[in-house]
Amino acid sequence: MLSRVIIVLVEPTHPGNIGATARAMKNMGLKRLHLVSPHHFPSADATSRA
Repeated sequence: MLSRVIIVLVEPTHPGNIGATARAMKNMGLKRLHLVSPHHFPSADATSRA
């Protein structure tokens, strides 16, 4: 059932939020993250927080 869950971030402006979301998703076993018009991605800050 969790394989059908999609997390969507719309116009995220802080790369750290993308990384923190990815880390939280991994902890919950979620794998589908969709980014809509991200302002700063890819980013070292997002990667370091993931």
